[in-house]
Amino acid sequence: MKLPADAAAEEALIGACLLGAEPEDVSAEDFHASVTRRTWEAITELYAHGEPVELVTVAARSNIDRLELFGWQESSAGPQSAPHYAKIVKDTAMRRRI
Repeated sequence: MKLPADAAAEEALIGACLLGAEPEDVSAEDFHASVTRRTWEAITELYAHGEPVELVTVAARSNIDRLELFGWQESSAGPQSAPHYAKIVKDTAMRRRI
């Protein structure tokens, strides 16, 4: 059985944060893919320490290629969509836990 996941929503949420959205109330464990989970951890750590959340800092903290992050940024409709993406990520995580 395939576990519920929405890679597009996970990537778009990260992209929205790279475009200036504040990290939503989503835990790293809510992300299905290890690469997006690791990237979310980097974003929330940077944000918690008052450091800029952008391509260079997130790439350096997460060891993810900047071009991959840029693609995720491009997949996002913008910072205003972060709450929508966060809801999808949290909902799919809840379905995996059931």
